Amino acid sequence: MATSKVVTITVYDDGDFGYDRALLGVSGGDAITWQAGANTGDFTITFLTPDSPLTTGEPALSGSAGTPIQRTIQNGLQLDAVYHYSVQAKHLPDGKQWSDPNCPELIIR
Repeated sequence: MATSKVVTITVYDDGDFGYDRALLGVSGGDAITWQAGANTGDFTITFLTPDSPLTTGEPALSGSAGTPIQRTIQNGLQLDAVYHYSVQAKHLPDGKQWSDPNCPELIIR
């Protein structure tokens, strides 16, 4: 049964990242929302695999504090497949851009 899941991305003033759900188990049809946390502005996620697990097939997506990313997971993906992604995010209010090159992941369940 498809569900809705949320990942909150927070970047801190020293460049550390925090994720509410850094490792997220997902299934085909699940709706995923990536949103900016406190003091986090524009952000981009980029899948590090040759293919995207999203129904839209996009390898990179951008959001902001007021505009979360909302996408759906493809059906028929291999169970236990892991989709790592990188995150770039702007810390507010100083506007400094930070990068987390390979931390969060989606695992197909």
